[in-house]
Amino acid sequence: MLLVDRVHRLPRPRFLPETAPRDVLLRMHYYHVKEIILKSSINKVTPLEGYPNLLIFADLSASTLRRRKEFAPVANSVRAHGLRFRWGFPTKMLVTKDNATQVITSPEDGLRKLQSWGFMDQRPEHHTPPTRRIPLDWHKT
Repeated sequence: MLLVDRVHRLPRPRFLPETAPRDVLLRMHYYHVKEIILKSSINKVTPLEGYPNLLIFADLSASTLRRRKEFAPVANSVRAHGLRFRWGFPTKMLVTKDNATQVITSPEDGLRKLQSWGFMDQRPEHHTPPTRRIPLDWHKT
């Protein structure tokens, strides 16, 4: 039996046709049931009979997504070298290298590990946005 606390169907984006499926957000009452459902969706097991096209995703907070985005250079390099990784809690990367799990807790730690593994010759420079040039005829009043 599935006990659900809340269910919300999201509005359809305007650019999608009327027949397009819509997203549904739900909050499971028991955490362990949610974990079982998410694991079954990862393993491509259909959790509900009669719904072969059902896709299930974990909803992450904006702050978690923002922190994971900071790991993008490390994640891209890890993928480029054929290594697998998964996300740990709260925000860390668990990289499998030589049948051992390496924990990366920050982007800086990740860059250090990439260097020690020989994946990077030098530490990449931080990207600075280009400065805006003010036209010469522009002035304050």
